[in-house]
Order: sequence, then C-alpha cells, then structure tokens
Amino acid sequence: MFIRTASGDEPMHHAVTMDANGCLPDYTIRPGNHSDVQQIQKIEVAAGTLFTEVNMAEVAADPPPDGRLLRRLMSQGQLWVAECGEHVVGYATVLLVDADAHLDQVSVDPEHSRRGIGTALIDQCDRWATSIAATRMTLFTFADVPWNAPLYRRIGFVEIETNQLGAELQDLWQRECETDLHTWHRVAMARNTGRSPI
Repeated sequence: MFIRTASGDEPMHHAVTMDANGCLPDYTIRPGNHSDVQQIQKIEVAAGTLFTEVNMAEVAADPPPDGRLLRRLMSQGQLWVAECGEHVVGYATVLLVDADAHLDQVSVDPEHSRRGIGTALIDQCDRWATSIAATRMTLFTFADVPWNAPLYRRIGFVEIETNQLGAELQDLWQRECETDLHTWHRVAMARNTGRSPI
C-alpha cells in the first residue's frame, strides 16, 4: 500500500507502514487550497477532543485555527492535507523560523488515526524543508501525551534545550509560555531534515 503525494498535477508515491491491522487505504497528500479551510477546522476540533481523555479539557476547548491564517499558509505553500477519496482527513503546517522548518501543527481526524497519515504529512513537510535548504525541523509539543512527544521520538525527533533554539524560535517559545499550553509539560524537539536524527 502507499500514500499518494500530489504536487501540482504530478503524483508521487511514497511507501508507508501498514497499521496494526495490516491494512491501509490509499490516501493522497496534496497542497491545501481554500476550499479545504472548513474541513481543516473541523478536523482540528475533532482531534482536540482526544485531549479530554488525558484530563486536558482546556486544550480540547481551544478554537480551530483562523481561516485567514490557513489561507495565508496555503498561498505560501506551507500547508498540506491528506485526502481519503474526496474527504480531507488530516493536515500539517510548517513555518520557516531561524532558517529551521518549524512544524507548527499536525492533526488527523481520529477516525483515520494510526494509519501513518500524520507521519506522511510530516515527511511532506520534511521534503519542503529540504527544498528550501533548511537542515533542521523543529517543533514544540506536550511531553507526556502519548500521541505527542513519544510519537515524535519514534520518527527521529529528539528533545533539545530551549537555549539550542535560534532567537526567533526562543521568542516563539516565550510567547507560548504566556498561554495556558504551559500548564502542562512542554518540550522542544528537532531532527535533521532527510529523516535523520539530531
């Protein structure tokens, strides 16, 4: 099985691992467009509900990303979606910060979880990072949520100290510290582009 990655009109096929049940539908990874905005927002709300299972109701209650932000990232070529048939079931956004590719958000509809979709979206962000000569991908995430830092470790990310971040990322971290996200343990992580660990 494979996940189809479409860039413009030219499809590219990338192998992914079967899930625990040994089956994986065909998905398409493609650049997001304006018609995807509402579905992306619905995915973010659905994915957020999982946080109620780990006593993080405040995170679950966070609003979805603003449509203007999503459209801006789309116009800059920094947002991709995963499609199953005609339905968007996941998305990822990446920012260029301090010459690093900063993975800003990855969310998958819970009904399509554990099928390699999030990893495929991250790998697409990795290819974008390589295309702009960024040598490192970074992210901020919850340390103890099973589908956050533990998952990222399995795909090559390692924890880094905040003093290893560039000035712009440190500023982003500090602004995040001023929100309710840091009610829980957060960590910064990184991996070299090309799926290489730090």
